[in-house]
Amino acid sequence: MIHTLYKTTNLVNKKFYLGVHTTEDIAFGCDNWEDPYVGSGHNIWAALKKYGRDKFQVEIVAYFDEEDYAYDAEKDIVTEEWLTKNKGVCYNINVGGNKPPRTTSESAKKANVNRKANGYRHSEEHNEKVRLSMLGKNKGKYDGEDNPFFGKKHSKESNQKNREKHLGIIPWNKGKKQTENKNET
Repeated sequence: MIHTLYKTTNLVNKKFYLGVHTTEDIAFGCDNWEDPYVGSGHNIWAALKKYGRDKFQVEIVAYFDEEDYAYDAEKDIVTEEWLTKNKGVCYNINVGGNKPPRTTSESAKKANVNRKANGYRHSEEHNEKVRLSMLGKNKGKYDGEDNPFFGKKHSKESNQKNREKHLGIIPWNKGKKQTENKNET
């Protein structure tokens, strides 16, 4: 693996991003590199989307044998003072030296599934706060003439199509008792 401290420069507005990247692509930062990485973070990604990948140039500032050394070098350069001094001309948002957590989308999915499987539920207090915050948000929003369908009717053909579409579908609540608390089944 190759550990690099690199600088990505926007060729249109000359703004830049300084970061660390670990890759197996020995040509990273050269003319013929295959690794598509040019930086991370909201600002650089927004710029990539706006200007296109071909408007960015990556140059290697330094190579390191150990990943931790690369992050230490970034930490020494991208400080609070550096961010303040380069505000408006760089895409960096945070101080350097912070190694991102290594999580996979699979592990994130597992964590979410495990919360549900283990019976995780929001507290009654939380549910009540959410309910109260939503009260009246859409009240009257689509009443009367404000409703986009106001004064219109479905045609016979439309009603027939809708009926045929729903034939044979069993309602989700068929056979369930209606309770006082809607969250109980």
